[in-house]
Amino acid sequence: MRTLLSADQANQTPPDTLGEYTERVLNYNVDARRKQLKRTQKSLMQPMGVTSEGAVSQRLKGITHWSLISAVNVAQSLDTSIEKLLDDSAMKMEIERQAVALRVQLDQINQMTGNKKATGDTPVASGELLRLGLNQRPSD
Repeated sequence: MRTLLSADQANQTPPDTLGEYTERVLNYNVDARRKQLKRTQKSLMQPMGVTSEGAVSQRLKGITHWSLISAVNVAQSLDTSIEKLLDDSAMKMEIERQAVALRVQLDQINQMTGNKKATGDTPVASGELLRLGLNQRPSD
């Protein structure tokens, strides 16, 4: 089971283009496959055509961009196909899994604090004050 997306992945802005989205999918799948095979980032240096682990990290974080040659070489080194590395289904499933986990956590927090604020499909009682912050008070 994968953990939540890293802080770097979570802080990324939504992709503007299909190319940016595809690159995020590639980054996600390469990192997942690398971890599945218990390989280090250092093992990807040669297939990526870079000379430092930092360059591998930058590529996987989306700071630098892939070339087609390096993507194909990395797929081969990870014993998979470029098609599998470009398949977004695993990333979508992980995002959905995290969304469900966050909804459950938010529901638990709301139950512990007595807050009945909507957390997705939970109806909000009419006229109910929503808690916006600890120091805010309703105006008279």
